[in-house]
Amino acid sequence: MKNSDLVVRFSKRLWDLRLQLAQSIISPIPDHDKITTAQRILDRFMFLYFIASNGIISEIKETRSEYGSNIRLLFTQLAQNSTEFYATLNKIFYKYLNSPDKNNMPLEGEKNLALHIPHVSGNLFPERIFPSPHGQIKESELTIEGFDWSQLIAGLNKYNWVIDSSHAAGPNEVTPSILGHIYEKFVVAMSRIREIDNLEHLRTTSKGQIRKGKKKIGTHYTPPDITDYIARNTILPYTVDQIGKSEYTSFDGFIEEHQDDPEMLEAFTNKLQQIRVLDPAVGSGHFLLAAANLLLKWWKESGDETPEYQLRRDIITNNLFGVDIMDGAVEICKLRLWLWLLAAQKNDQDPKPLPNLNYNIKTGNSLIGLSREETPDELRDILQEYAEEVKRHRANQQEHLGLHEDIRALYSRIRNQLDEIYLKGTNDRLAVEFKNLEDAQEGFAAGCDPRATLSLKFGRSMSEDTKRRLDSLGFTTWKKTAKLKVNLEDFDGKHLKEIRDAIGKGEDTDSIIIIERLPTIEDLEQINPFHWMLEFPRVFEEKSGFDVVIGNPPYGDLLSPAEKAFMSSRYRTAGYNEISANFIERQIEILLREGGYFGNITTSSILANSTMHELHTVIREKLTDVCTSVFARRPSKVFRNAEINVAITTGRKTEHANGSWKTSDFIRFREDEQDGLMENIEYGDIDGLVLRDRIGGKRDADKFEVIPKVGDPVKESILRKLASKDRTIGDCLGDGEYRLYFRRAANYWMNVSIEKPAGATNMKLMRFKNELERDFSFLVLNSSLFYLYWMTYCNMHDVTRSQIRKFPVPGISELQRHKDAISSLSKSLSEEITKQYRPGTYHQFRMQPAKPLIDDIENLLIGPIYNLKHKQISHSVDYQSKYRL
Repeated sequence: MKNSDLVVRFSKRLWDLRLQLAQSIISPIPDHDKITTAQRILDRFMFLYFIASNGIISEIKETRSEYGSNIRLLFTQLAQNSTEFYATLNKIFYKYLNSPDKNNMPLEGEKNLALHIPHVSGNLFPERIFPSPHGQIKESELTIEGFDWSQLIAGLNKYNWVIDSSHAAGPNEVTPSILGHIYEKFVVAMSRIREIDNLEHLRTTSKGQIRKGKKKIGTHYTPPDITDYIARNTILPYTVDQIGKSEYTSFDGFIEEHQDDPEMLEAFTNKLQQIRVLDPAVGSGHFLLAAANLLLKWWKESGDETPEYQLRRDIITNNLFGVDIMDGAVEICKLRLWLWLLAAQKNDQDPKPLPNLNYNIKTGNSLIGLSREETPDELRDILQEYAEEVKRHRANQQEHLGLHEDIRALYSRIRNQLDEIYLKGTNDRLAVEFKNLEDAQEGFAAGCDPRATLSLKFGRSMSEDTKRRLDSLGFTTWKKTAKLKVNLEDFDGKHLKEIRDAIGKGEDTDSIIIIERLPTIEDLEQINPFHWMLEFPRVFEEKSGFDVVIGNPPYGDLLSPAEKAFMSSRYRTAGYNEISANFIERQIEILLREGGYFGNITTSSILANSTMHELHTVIREKLTDVCTSVFARRPSKVFRNAEINVAITTGRKTEHANGSWKTSDFIRFREDEQDGLMENIEYGDIDGLVLRDRIGGKRDADKFEVIPKVGDPVKESILRKLASKDRTIGDCLGDGEYRLYFRRAANYWMNVSIEKPAGATNMKLMRFKNELERDFSFLVLNSSLFYLYWMTYCNMHDVTRSQIRKFPVPGISELQRHKDAISSLSKSLSEEITKQYRPGTYHQFRMQPAKPLIDDIENLLIGPIYNLKHKQISHSVDYQSKYRL
């Protein structure tokens, strides 16, 4: 069974248990906290399974030995003998694993039998505190009733628990990487569901997806071949750059050449020791684990004789850093790194206390907070003092005890100062929406903005009486809206009553209230800003940034109104409703040091979205030798359960970027072709091929810009032939009687017809100035050449008028020379397309039978008109044919 199949099967079972456990929490906390608490309990319980499988938790053999290393029997007996199993787990979580003094936990109902639980860390499992109607409730104080713990254990006992993720997992073997995948499925589901107001609305599908009502939540995780590829293609080039051996593109090539050169190998391992790798959206740590495994492998194969446990400890404490907005993700990431370390632990001895990864893996908002450049010079001394305190704390081997109170106090003092500085630098207003004026009252009290705006939005047109009353209060009114400038410092209940009366006297009580005001410190604290100089002082003092920044940032319109207000004047990409663009800018501009390497997997919209010219500028101005490989979602896809096209981009940051950017073709693949997919990818230079007003057109600020997916040399040469044409289909359009219809969506074929088929849906009309240009456009838009162009510049779904208008065409005199052929062939193709139209449920065009005629037209007419050589025509005709046919 494939790893992904096990993830689906295991995830489905865990979702059922997670929901049952959450519904069994009867303490008065919100349902959203119940489901996340259930997840956290399961995460921690599975951590116990892993360390027990490695012999770290075991029965005391001197008193009774029948359990041996059988963890299934061990946990079954533990549940059977515990009157309060949740209380027993809490003892393990908070008392024994975290305590250097408590090691042997007596088992209830069993004489002379105890669990040996060594001290692992002083901060392994931080305890959460929840608000409730009766005050605060600690996580260990929650009441759980009616949950069948034996059912949970029976489910987990079906699997073999293998602590070493490098082990090739069998059909029923769960590794820490599986745990990470399960958690990421949970996080994505929770983020898509938003607030959970009723656990009864949640259920699971047969594929392990969560459903809220009718809404199904798809999830994905980054496959290991992708994480390995990105880590390898950033860490290795950075390291060989640092020792003056940048000509090596593979570790095997480097080690083969220098295996008898101890000085060079020592220089290489010294640079590995110093490297700082960051994932700013770390999730459960897939990318950091990929980096860890590469560093360990290269260290050992370079001849380093340090014991493996120490090597692993050095890697997770010195080389790896991560940030995530979700504290649950941070906990899972740390658990996985600890398990990776414990995989090298010998079974015949207790482990040393685990390192405090709070210094490396942190919770916070990677997009919000002061950068090094924004941090005032007057705070540099106190930041240096804090860095020295942390360094001394770690050097004294006390890191497993957590931060000292004096360090905590110093941290809080600096954090408060940085928050205030960040807030003062924010001038954009925050729009806060309320459903009624009573709820809005807290919005008035929250701010002190003398130039705030109060807006009323009505569901229907206001009556004249309501307009008149609002006008008398100073509002500017329109048909369905009204606005008033207010000073929040003076706004009180009297003003609120006047507005309520003005609305309430009429029929216009159905309104939404929006307050636009300057953000407050409370707004900032709610989104947990991350001030990089404070959180990673060692990195930014020593190197001014990270050597390698990698990851899979979130995608979509995920930013809250408060986040957008704080980012508006600080990001060139602030206006985009695509958070991955913001993450890319943050990584390149702020987090990556000069000479550092960048590597991300994102949606391909960073290339195909025509409004992302500012992001393209950031990449071309700050990175050099950029390579982007792009993968389609059909017939198979990189993220198995996510319908997205993805792009992998790598590059090196330099002050004098050469603007070089190479891209792959839009790579399609079947599932049986996925192995080795990342190898032997061909790239072509985008210079002169960016689609603007036409292919290779001049850049115009705030205008259309799409980065091409170029690929192999033959395809690149075809695109350059197209770019040499000055005229486009847009020049042929007008108000004439000559029509073409095109379907606005495509995948493997264009659907363009002269007559609109009866019942055909999603078809748009274009009008041409004359019949000749219409007929030629009809032929070329159905050709493989246009399909090649479309795949180069599209998102593999939408067919837009803008894309069509920008396709190059020959001059009218050239078309006149082929007038008869164009007329005859257009009639033949129109008849064939009409014949292949199927009006049924989906109104489909069956284009495969028309492919021979389309190919003949391209060979005999279209290819020669565009001055394509035989090799180029053949390449175009055969372009992705094995998937299209």
